[in-house]
Amino acid sequence: MGNHLRLSIAVLAWLALLFAAAGPAQAGDWWDESARSGPLDCRVVKRPSPGSPIFDAAARVDWIDQYIEVVAGATVDPSQEINLGHAISIGSKTARHLAYEKLAETIRGIQIDSRSRYDRELMLDADLATAVNGLVRWAKVVREEQTELADGSIWVTVGLGVRLVGERGSLMAVTAPSLVKDEGWSARSYRGEPAGYTGLIIDASGLGAKPAMAPRVVTPAGETVYALTGVSRQYAISQGLMGYSRSLDEAAKMARVGARPLVVKAIGTSGPYRADLVVKPEDAARIIRADQAGHFLAQCRVVVVIN
Repeated sequence: MGNHLRLSIAVLAWLALLFAAAGPAQAGDWWDESARSGPLDCRVVKRPSPGSPIFDAAARVDWIDQYIEVVAGATVDPSQEINLGHAISIGSKTARHLAYEKLAETIRGIQIDSRSRYDRELMLDADLATAVNGLVRWAKVVREEQTELADGSIWVTVGLGVRLVGERGSLMAVTAPSLVKDEGWSARSYRGEPAGYTGLIIDASGLGAKPAMAPRVVTPAGETVYALTGVSRQYAISQGLMGYSRSLDEAAKMARVGARPLVVKAIGTSGPYRADLVVKPEDAARIIRADQAGHFLAQCRVVVVIN
């Protein structure tokens, strides 16, 4: 490409197109709102120089609303373009290439659990690599625009969106079979309304915990209390193993945990990526007893508070 193309990642507010249920509050210049970036709303925005409006890269992983978004932009040097159609065609192809490349890079950096990320597992598991490559290749183009710049050149921006969870076309849908193939899915598939406690809230605030696709809840001795292999495949794929919230008040209002959730305080995290949550043995016992009556774990009625 050399000097023929000036490349950049820019950002478009496309959420209203991708998620009809998401209101106007989802849209906005999130790439300029660095103060909001955090463990549950991970944003990577790089600029070539301080204060520059041009982006080298921009990507967002939102663990609360459960989506990934990237946007790429490109333009053709006016001296190299043949006509307007040529400029738009080359700019569009380049922007799309950059967007797909950025999406693949973003997925590789997502944590699966406390000990693995997709980048490592993709090197070890050919089936998983094939699934992720397919997800990237068929990612939905949610926005494409052309803008005339001050120098007369045409700037093309392309936005891609992928859900973290969901029954079709989500990261969990295409990768969960690889994540659990060694142990298999649990036979538990309780579908009735929970009795007693209706869900579980784990307060991990102040512990430096990180979100992940398939984290575990364990005791200090490493005994598993809750994990991907112990839930219904249907619920794990459609809504994810855990939901995330920034506060206990927000978590308690989430329909996912119902009207009477059990609240447990985590005492630490486990593993180098700090995604697995450690609870006291007595709290682990409370969770198990509550689930025996409420049957909420199989339905992934779990929310974790991280801040």
